[in-house]
Amino acid sequence: MVPPGTLPGATSPGAALSGAPRAGLGRGRLYPGSWSQWSNDPARPVATTDPTDRDVSSSPHSGPDTDFTRVGEIFEPSVNGERKKPFDIRSLMRAVADADHPTLERWADMHAAESVVVLDARAFGGQAGASARIENYLGFPAGISGQALTGLAYVQAQKFGARMLIPTEVVSLDLTGTPIALRLAGGGCVKASTVVVATGARYRRPDVPNLGDFEGRGVWYWASPIEARLCRNEEIVVVGGGNSAGQAVVFLRSFAAKIWMLIRGPSLAESMSRYLIDRVQRIANVDIMLGTEIGELLGDRALEAVTVEDRQSGAQRTLKARALFVFIGVSPCTGWLGDLVDLDGHGFVRTGHDAPSAAGTGWQRSALETSQPGMFAVGDVRSGSAKRVAAAVGEGAMVIRLALERARQP
Repeated sequence: MVPPGTLPGATSPGAALSGAPRAGLGRGRLYPGSWSQWSNDPARPVATTDPTDRDVSSSPHSGPDTDFTRVGEIFEPSVNGERKKPFDIRSLMRAVADADHPTLERWADMHAAESVVVLDARAFGGQAGASARIENYLGFPAGISGQALTGLAYVQAQKFGARMLIPTEVVSLDLTGTPIALRLAGGGCVKASTVVVATGARYRRPDVPNLGDFEGRGVWYWASPIEARLCRNEEIVVVGGGNSAGQAVVFLRSFAAKIWMLIRGPSLAESMSRYLIDRVQRIANVDIMLGTEIGELLGDRALEAVTVEDRQSGAQRTLKARALFVFIGVSPCTGWLGDLVDLDGHGFVRTGHDAPSAAGTGWQRSALETSQPGMFAVGDVRSGSAKRVAAAVGEGAMVIRLALERARQP
């Protein structure tokens, strides 16, 4: 049972709003707390309280009218225009997912009947939601944008009753008692018998002295239609040799006049899927620069040029580029865990046989369970996981049974 007054409630900014924001599937990163109302009636326009959110398109998916109420209230989806009573977030919970990853939506979809609350510090979808296009996910032979895929998952999770609290940040854990206590930014607390950590990872930043001066003014860590329009008919630089970089190049090719693709290594084959390598190499306006890294960023109020350096010869070259897209990997979001669970040398959470057992506990750890009983890790944050959307969704489905078994144990 969650003690009264321990959850964010009406005093916490941006408490999650219940419902299915179908308009959010058409545009950028959706922050549910910014929406006021939507309807499946085409005569009623989508309304938003965010004045910067102007480019909104609707989804073909139908459903009952759903009201987004004021911040701090959580309502059940209305049926036939009749809004249900608010959901009491102090009710009994069996599990909590703290997540910024597509794993959370799959786990919540199938586990919602057990009373799931999902806590996300920013927006649903994580790294996958920022992907320009995902082409190797089962069931989408023509590919699908990360925004659309994770948006559909977000809607589906709520369909089965999962409660989303976005944005709600977990800052620490208290394992001294039972159930597990999750301390929230702002002073709140959530208690649950099992916890699934799916916090994913954050973008790595290259070691360039003035990088921060141009973030948001020419330096980007994702490639959505918004950034693509900003660099229309311009020369741009894409840094990275993985699938994310390749997908960004394929997406941006029809917007940019020229794309310089910087790779630190000697070959794309070391880190990029073969199908993407073939596509990138066939694009006429892409110049692949192997063994090259960023030296300096130039510009007054916005990015105007990028100096690049050959790693072997040290030769430098200045490229006139108005945008720099960086895809050089991620670092796990595990700082909030402190030393409560075992991490590998890179900061990812160890699970299963890789995680040491606490001496004298006598409990047997399951495949996705951490070094703490009742705590699980899935997706990109887990040590040894395949950093792919399909793998994350599979782990989200797998952890259902494991978390249920643990929660039902005395």
